[in-house]
Amino acid sequence: PHTFREPFAMSRLGGDVAFWHDDDALHIATEAFDFEGAGFGGEARGDVALPNAGGRPFLDLYARVNHAEVVAAKLFWPVDSMSPAAVQWLDQALLGGKLDHADVLVRGDLRDWPFHHNEGRFEARAELSGLELKYGRDWPNAQNVSAVANFINSGMLVEASAGESLGNKVERAVALIPEFGQTVLDLNVAGNGTGASMLDFVQHSPIGMHHADIISKLHLGGTGAFDFHLSLPVADASNLILDGRAQLKDMDFDAPEWNLKLDK
Repeated sequence: PHTFREPFAMSRLGGDVAFWHDDDALHIATEAFDFEGAGFGGEARGDVALPNAGGRPFLDLYARVNHAEVVAAKLFWPVDSMSPAAVQWLDQALLGGKLDHADVLVRGDLRDWPFHHNEGRFEARAELSGLELKYGRDWPNAQNVSAVANFINSGMLVEASAGESLGNKVERAVALIPEFGQTVLDLNVAGNGTGASMLDFVQHSPIGMHHADIISKLHLGGTGAFDFHLSLPVADASNLILDGRAQLKDMDFDAPEWNLKLDK
């Protein structure tokens, strides 16, 4: 099967390439090879060994991506080793933004990919800005996210230092997928907002949709801080686990239809 969903179309390639044979393989190597593709560009160096006996190659490669559109990442999912749910989630999650810089390293025999038992090593680190993320169906999108994403073999860790969603400011968020073969998103978020913006977020989440009639009758004032933990199986989002809390100050509460009002 194909590792990637389609061949890479390059508008520019440049550099010196060396070829040689040894007892076991044909080697193709470069010290510096520039590339420019559809929405990404950078340089690579390293060695690819094609076994004389046939089969998948051994890679010892390093690449630096100098610029990229986040949506271009969809070209690089190793679809032969990821669950269909993981591929679908990543395709739908990354709506826009910039990859400002990335370093990618892969060393190992591709017949062992994706190195579940550390037979080889795949590692990528990407600095992202202006990211728009749809992390779960029916959850409000996160926007203007600044984050560092780390991919190691078949897992992902993303640490965000800024972002927003429906007027709520994200101060810190950590998203973890330990294994793309069994995709469960583990998300921890902390931030702040107004009582109105936090209530708006809840109302537009799967939690609030089940209580839309009640929430629509509530009005919250004041400001506050929040944090929550979400465990989301992307193949079956109905089995989510959510735990969170909010601390409000200078709050006032108004529910006119119930003749309830609390002043700060």
